Amino acid sequence: MLPLGPSAFLVGSVLRPPSLSVFGMSLFRLGLLRPGPARFVGLDNFLSGLPADAAFLASIPRTIIFAAGTTIVTIPIAVAAALVMNRRSVLAPVIGIILLLPWAIAPVVSGFYWRFIFQPTFGIATNIMHMLGLADGTIPWLQTAESAMVIAIVATAWRVVPLLALLLLAGLKTSPEAHYRAARMDGAGPWQSFRHITLPAIRPLLLITTVLTIIVSLQVFDVLFQLTKGGPGFETTTMTFFIFESAIDQLSLGYSSALAILLVFIIVGFSALAFMLRCRRRRVRPPGAVPVLVRLHPDLAVRRLLPGRQLGVLLHRLLVLSGWLDRRPTQGHRLRRRNCGSHQRRRRGSGPGAGPG
Repeated sequence: MLPLGPSAFLVGSVLRPPSLSVFGMSLFRLGLLRPGPARFVGLDNFLSGLPADAAFLASIPRTIIFAAGTTIVTIPIAVAAALVMNRRSVLAPVIGIILLLPWAIAPVVSGFYWRFIFQPTFGIATNIMHMLGLADGTIPWLQTAESAMVIAIVATAWRVVPLLALLLLAGLKTSPEAHYRAARMDGAGPWQSFRHITLPAIRPLLLITTVLTIIVSLQVFDVLFQLTKGGPGFETTTMTFFIFESAIDQLSLGYSSALAILLVFIIVGFSALAFMLRCRRRRVRPPGAVPVLVRLHPDLAVRRLLPGRQLGVLLHRLLVLSGWLDRRPTQGHRLRRRNCGSHQRRRRGSGPGAGPG
């Protein structure tokens, strides 16, 4: 607890003043376009203003859909990118640099780039569709609700993937190579190795990256502002964009502060739910959950888990009797047993008492 004290004090000293300022403004009817001084209304912005604002209430499900779509698109691509960068290849550093480029680009520039790609008359995507003969004339990519939301999700995922891939790559680097060698000796394929070794190794990081993706998606503003400006209509107006319009366009600082506090509580709620699920998985282990080494390489597992050969054999027999392990030896076991037997015969044949062949 001692190392947490100075860091918590430092973070609190940075976050406390703006947080208290926003909460204080949310208690006032503070509109710069309205005549008269600011008026204290207490929680009226939360209790009366929010339920009566149909436009803001409509932006909440759009924000959740946007965050869910971004997470669904981002996490698999980030896992695939991390696996590619983790491979031992001369091209791995080059691939890593290419994957980091989207994160190095400013969000506003990224939004402008994607807007140029999907420009309805001379955009890159429009020209590709013309060359393939799939469309003719202008294509309203950003003028329809469905395509605009999909493009916004893809643009956000394109920028978030590099950060998540680096986090997952750090988790892959901690996975011992001996586990993969044992799995290959037992005849496990790439999918089985990924399912039983790679996925359990990066599962805690997957939860963290999922929470980060949700938080980033709920806070996206730059890309949407440059790409769609909340349109067409209000179809891509998320909570963050609505708060911007309320604070900057309408100069309603008190009401926009209340909306910002609500958004913070939503982000904290999603994060708390994800970490609660993680703690629950740690406390309650599924009945079929077996350590990775025990499932893929029982002999190597028992030698590492328990000291002494007799305890290892006892553990292996208990696992077989309980049904967690197959009683039949795998191809890798038969090969090692055959090699071990031939080695012992060669040692007996080359002993001091052995006669000439």
